[in-house]
Amino acid sequence: RRALTSRPLRLIVMSATLEVDLFCNFFNGAPAVRVLGRSFPVQTYYASAPQHDYLEAAVNAVLQIHTDETEGDVLVFLTGQDDIEAVAAAIEQRKLLLPADAPA
Repeated sequence: RRALTSRPLRLIVMSATLEVDLFCNFFNGAPAVRVLGRSFPVQTYYASAPQHDYLEAAVNAVLQIHTDETEGDVLVFLTGQDDIEAVAAAIEQRKLLLPADAPA
């Protein structure tokens, strides 16, 4: 429990899908700052069909992008910590199987 004399809670929430007005009203009219657009070019890739095992599909996509594209980063949206850890572990294991001439 926070003492009344302590510093106020400062909270930063970032979301592309957040219902801003509802969120701000919940926090007694807290201010919101909207930042529109991207500050760098982004390429978005989608699977052509639904994937039975989306974690396996994510690992395969990351490794394919890593080997086929030039420079850049890969951002994968996953649903929770367990999925993040599973995908990270699978990538770590499979990167050892990449060809010797694949990017490091």
